[in-house]
Amino acid sequence: MTIWTVNLTRAQTNIFARTGGMVLLTLDGDYQKGDTLAIYEGERRINWSSWSPSIVEHVLKHAPGLESGYVVLTLNNRKAEHAERSAETSRELALRRERSNVALRGQITKLRHRLAGGGS
Repeated sequence: MTIWTVNLTRAQTNIFARTGGMVLLTLDGDYQKGDTLAIYEGERRINWSSWSPSIVEHVLKHAPGLESGYVVLTLNNRKAEHAERSAETSRELALRRERSNVALRGQITKLRHRLAGGGS
């Protein structure tokens, strides 16, 4: 497993951000699955704020439409995965709380009807 330092142009950075972890690079190294990328845009490090660490999940070297000398890397964004898991956990917790309050709301409605109408 190798740690690579990658300097992206502004255009590459924008594509990287929009694709959620795919980046097109010149084939200047032997990128392999499991390698770690420290990604920079010029002098500004963008990796550690939102993509730390970026682990190579897939390497595409030879494909129709991909020019010779380029590689497409799919990266594992651990912070995004953690945020997604946290959001899913929050949604499940909210749903459980809502379900647990259904019986209580039914009892409150019955009591409200009894007080308002003097029903059974």
